[in-house]
Amino acid sequence: MAHLVAQFFLAILESLAELFFFFTGKWLLLLIAGGRVIPMPPTTPRSLSLSPFKRLPTGQIGVDAQFLALIALVFWILVGIGLHFLFSQSQTG
Repeated sequence: MAHLVAQFFLAILESLAELFFFFTGKWLLLLIAGGRVIPMPPTTPRSLSLSPFKRLPTGQIGVDAQFLALIALVFWILVGIGLHFLFSQSQTG
């Protein structure tokens, strides 16, 4: 029973993390690309090249939702590294 509860909470945490990274990535795309690159809905079929990017009929470039979450994950890792160096420098000096 405890294993089942642990799996349930792990699935909830995974879903929350994916939502957090998706919306962070969406915000980053809006800031960087100015609306020319947008996240694709999860139901959008992938192209044959398996690229995370796809040209949409509106002329915009669509980015796969999972790739968008990866972009946000890399962003938060870089922010964490930057904060670590910033605070480690202020304590040693």
